[in-house]
Amino acid sequence: MRLTKEFHKQNLMAEGNNFILVIWRSREGLDKARFELGFAVSPYAEVKEPLVKKEWKFTRGACALHTGLIENIGATMARIRSWMEAKKFQEVGQVLASYLDEDPSRIRPELLRIEVNIPVQGDFRKVQVQQAPVRFEPDMNSPINFMLEFGNLVEVLGENGEFYEIRVDGKTGFVLRSLLDFAQGNEIEKIEAPPEPPAPQAEKTLPPIKGQPFKPITPMPTISVGFGFYGTLNNSYTRGNLDTYFEERTGEPDRLVDDGSPAFWRIDGAVFLSLSKKVKFGAGVAYFLPAPHALWGTFLYYGGRDEILLTPFMMAITMPLKVDVMESITAVVCPELLVGGVGGYLKTSYLYHDYVLTFAVGFGLSGGVDFMFMKNMGVSFRMGFRSLKADLVWKDSTSSTGFSQPLLNNHDPVQADLSGSYMMIGIVAGF
Repeated sequence: MRLTKEFHKQNLMAEGNNFILVIWRSREGLDKARFELGFAVSPYAEVKEPLVKKEWKFTRGACALHTGLIENIGATMARIRSWMEAKKFQEVGQVLASYLDEDPSRIRPELLRIEVNIPVQGDFRKVQVQQAPVRFEPDMNSPINFMLEFGNLVEVLGENGEFYEIRVDGKTGFVLRSLLDFAQGNEIEKIEAPPEPPAPQAEKTLPPIKGQPFKPITPMPTISVGFGFYGTLNNSYTRGNLDTYFEERTGEPDRLVDDGSPAFWRIDGAVFLSLSKKVKFGAGVAYFLPAPHALWGTFLYYGGRDEILLTPFMMAITMPLKVDVMESITAVVCPELLVGGVGGYLKTSYLYHDYVLTFAVGFGLSGGVDFMFMKNMGVSFRMGFRSLKADLVWKDSTSSTGFSQPLLNNHDPVQADLSGSYMMIGIVAGF
């Protein structure tokens, strides 16, 4: 049908039951009623024309199960209203009918199960103890008027100290507030009407639906894009044997006056594919922007100055997995394939070396939480670790390859170990 095709076309995802039916002016008879057919969707779903998003705002309803042809739903509504009239419940809105079968297209029409909810006015509570005495006055010494049993539904008319004034089956009285439950949340509080009789009288006011009423919705995977910009709260580099190398080059490491900053900025982006309503898997890239003297800085030497400046360069192929744990909170786990190296220079009064960038491959893992304070933007907190080692190499015109690798006094090659752990905070956006 047109609704199903347009729903798929807009990549919308149904929540709860597949189809719902809202019936307007149903008290005037089904021949004069107006029907709206649709799907339950998230409040944040972006619905475009020709579809329209509407809200069924009622939180309490008298409900009963209708089994059989949709043409006969009027008999079930009449039965609920008869029960409501006996209980003094007042109808306040449109009827909501929800299909309960997971795949109604596979169910014979006479066996379809539909939950019918008629919204009612008032504050209704259920007895949560085996027996609850209802007294004539709001006083523990007042005589008992009648008794309530566990699960009995009562209408609260008001409060008087520790008592509720209640009404049930036309009788009124006072009962301790602690003996009744308190409905919370926005879910529909269902007041169960009597069960359906074995053979309800069919109505002829609605023309029969030919064939299967509809085909079920299979949610289409949706694609989204996410971006993030982070700054480090804390970061560490293992450094490798750079400390030994610097000590051997200068002879006086205690004269180091600027030992570098491990801070970095991170920019990342990813494309996500929804695996379900709450789970997304993505693939993307991230780029690290470190401080230019992240590993070494300036060394003072007898009134002069020697400098060694080493800067790490890192980027990552990311595979983030996001799980919505609450309406605006998302947990994130992100394995990363790292590619990086170290560049910079060594400058003294008698020599100069350009350290050229050589790339190595490593891995990392991060995790955290995104807090979305707007529809498409939020704040993210991440922590993680990485493992990556890169060789230190300088340009050497005397070498046959044009490059040489510095060695320690014991002839071990110098390596910069960029492994470490970090914490960062940033801004994220999704579209």
